[in-house]
This record gives sequence, structure tokens and C-alpha cells, in this order.
Amino acid sequence: MKIFHTPFYVAIIVCCILAQTIAMAGTRDTVSEVQSKLSDLGYAVGSIDGLFGSKTRAAIVKFQKDSELEPNGTIDKDTLLKLGLGHLPVPRVQPISPNLPYQEKEVAPGVKVHSGFMTIDGW
Repeated sequence: MKIFHTPFYVAIIVCCILAQTIAMAGTRDTVSEVQSKLSDLGYAVGSIDGLFGSKTRAAIVKFQKDSELEPNGTIDKDTLLKLGLGHLPVPRVQPISPNLPYQEKEVAPGVKVHSGFMTIDGW
């Protein structure tokens, strides 16, 4: 059965993208603030763009270890408090598997999940 070439498959992918976009609403500001603070403290976060990518996650893990927090790679309340950003909301989007190293998995032709986010070739 070639489910990958049906309108059903396309609808599933579109729903996943929309769900991720909706979940990110309001989260980018928190992630940007965390990236900025970590960068000010000397941690390499990559671009301060509000996206929770692999460099941001690695910087968070290093900060958590240096701060004697659980190095889970997520922006949790304890991490926000240690950064002096306790007034910010905990982001609703976090890495899918925070306790595992960076992984990339192709879930369908041209559709990959990595660092907890989905990408589609050509988008």
C-alpha cells in the first residue's frame, strides 16, 4: 500500500506542521531570551532566532551541568530561574527525546524528525 502518495498522507503532514506552528506560538520569545542570556554567559547557542535547535539544546545541557541542574536539555522552570528568567513561561515545545543525543530519523520519504522537530525536504 502506497500511503505516502495519498491525500491522507499529505493531510497528516500538514496537520503536524500546523500543530507544531501553533505550539510554537509564544515559545519563540522565551527561546530567544534563553538564547540571548546563554550567549551573554559565553555559551555557544548559534543564532539567536528563537528556534530550539541542536546548538541551543547543547548550550542548555552545558549550562545545566555547570549550574548543577539536571542536564535534560529542556527549558524547564529550574533552568529559567537559574538564568534569571523565571518570569518567562516554560516553552510548550521541547525536544522530543531530551535525554538522547542528537538524532535524525526519516519518518517518510523526504520527511525527517531531528532534535525534536520535523523538516520536509524543499520547504
